Amino acid sequence: MKKILLVLLFLSSTVMANDYVVSCKPWNENPNSFSLEAEIEITGTSYIDAWVSLKVFKEGQEITTTQKTFSIGFFFIHYLDGKQVTIFEIKPAGGQSYKYDFLNLAADHPYPSGNSYLTYQGEKFQAECTTK
Repeated sequence: MKKILLVLLFLSSTVMANDYVVSCKPWNENPNSFSLEAEIEITGTSYIDAWVSLKVFKEGQEITTTQKTFSIGFFFIHYLDGKQVTIFEIKPAGGQSYKYDFLNLAADHPYPSGNSYLTYQGEKFQAECTTK
């Protein structure tokens, strides 16, 4: 019985380790867009740690790619027309600002209109994001 409880405890802790997985697809209306995959863990009331992998497209051409950039930030829950929108505000940790400047992700927005933004080298890029 003890072994079963230990296995269940281990499995539940590994399953709950990533509180959110966010995926973003380029916003087709804007040639300056990005795609993203981020694993986000809630570390406090509204604090998060994130591992961000992204591709940035300018005028439809890929200009940079990053893999698993450790990042920090905040998250908020907002409701729009009765639907939950999770908002993540993220920046690279530890002086890695050359990877990207800032992310503002509005995941699962009820009106798909490129509501998520990346700031990279001072320019804005758009995407549409969802959570898993």
